[in-house]
Amino acid sequence: MLPARKPSTSKLQALILLCLDETALLVKTHQKCLSRAEADVADLLKTGQTQRALLWVERAIKEQNLLDVLFMVERILRILHERAQQIQTNKQCPNELREAVASLIYAAPRCGECPMLLRISKLLRDKFMKHSCTISPEANQEMMQLLSTKQPRLESRLAKMETIARLQGIMLNMNKISFSEF
Repeated sequence: MLPARKPSTSKLQALILLCLDETALLVKTHQKCLSRAEADVADLLKTGQTQRALLWVERAIKEQNLLDVLFMVERILRILHERAQQIQTNKQCPNELREAVASLIYAAPRCGECPMLLRISKLLRDKFMKHSCTISPEANQEMMQLLSTKQPRLESRLAKMETIARLQGIMLNMNKISFSEF
């Protein structure tokens, strides 16, 4: 009797596994970048450069946003890996996967450090989005907001700066900030 054969791993499943590894490395890299950005803001606050810290805190916010997106992408990739057979056998994207697929396609070019994600995105776009020019309406709105290129609002930057100051035990003097520049 022949031993039972493992079902062959599909191209999509193999790409997803590679992408998960790539994403995990990116998460580690961006966690370090976030820590460095927060440390830079804390150093500026310690030396009384509150105005400059408010400008630099944007970098920490963008790193945190990218990390949040990478965690979302990881969850989507795991879902798609579990459903790879269904994805490959269907001619149309299953309704329950539309948001996940649209979100991944939306995020891929904006997470340019991840070539495997671009390959998966292209594969999914070629399969499901042939006749659709836009995927944005179905993409996860939170992910779209996190990937926005708009400058974070002043309130967001102040809140992040206050959090960094509190965690570092730094007394924050809001009187040193000139809000007219923002």
